[in-house]
Amino acid sequence: MATNPNVTHFPVPPAQTYPVQGRPLARKLAQVLADVHRIPKNGRNSFHKYDYVYEADLVDHIRDKLAEQGVAIFPSVAAHSVEETDEGRKTSYLTTVTLDITLVDGESGDMMTTTWVGQGMDNGDKGYYKAYTGAIKYFLMKTFLISTGDDPEYEEAPAPRQPRSSQSSSKPAPETQAAPSSKQPSPKERWQERSAEFLALLEEAVSAEEKKAFQDLYVKRMGATSLDEIDAQKIGAMCRKLRGMNVDARKNYVEGVIGENE
Repeated sequence: MATNPNVTHFPVPPAQTYPVQGRPLARKLAQVLADVHRIPKNGRNSFHKYDYVYEADLVDHIRDKLAEQGVAIFPSVAAHSVEETDEGRKTSYLTTVTLDITLVDGESGDMMTTTWVGQGMDNGDKGYYKAYTGAIKYFLMKTFLISTGDDPEYEEAPAPRQPRSSQSSSKPAPETQAAPSSKQPSPKERWQERSAEFLALLEEAVSAEEKKAFQDLYVKRMGATSLDEIDAQKIGAMCRKLRGMNVDARKNYVEGVIGENE
């Protein structure tokens, strides 16, 4: 019988090799989703005044979970560009990188590829690295729905207006009627609060011996000889990291750090 030239003939797809209950890779990624937790913002951009998540914190948080599931990641650069921009007396370069990131299940061979774009501004040779790192970072954050504890829409929303009193006047209130500003804690008080929180988070998850061992390792890594020598801001960063885990995850994290140094 003659073939109708106006009809498109599609090749018959090969037989599916996946189990009837679904895609193996999707099931493993769902397990990783169940295991991940909030990542604290340990980085600080002092120029633009905002906090951010380190890529290293994301990678450290999720790498072992993917390895346990036998899932590998293969990034490859699909496209990149560099655009020169002038900022006053400086010449900067905006680098844009498009990554194809493939996830592969090492047991079944099931795989998927997603595309991510990252940008980096630099006046030297680090723009490409910044763009690549940004694409990887947001791939991890959005693919695995990792919370950083903030909401861009909330941050950009205008502050609600205070209702006007029917007896208010256009004249400013006298200084004697102004509400006193809350007292800011002293550096010593801030250190006491952060160090107490740090120890309480450890006590909630591990034994006294493990708490002492982790504390000693933390002090050593910070280049100090005791917790008293570490400032409140740095202790607070570790508190945010520990607070972002549930008790079981915190216990596993602490025991893992201790185990690596035995």
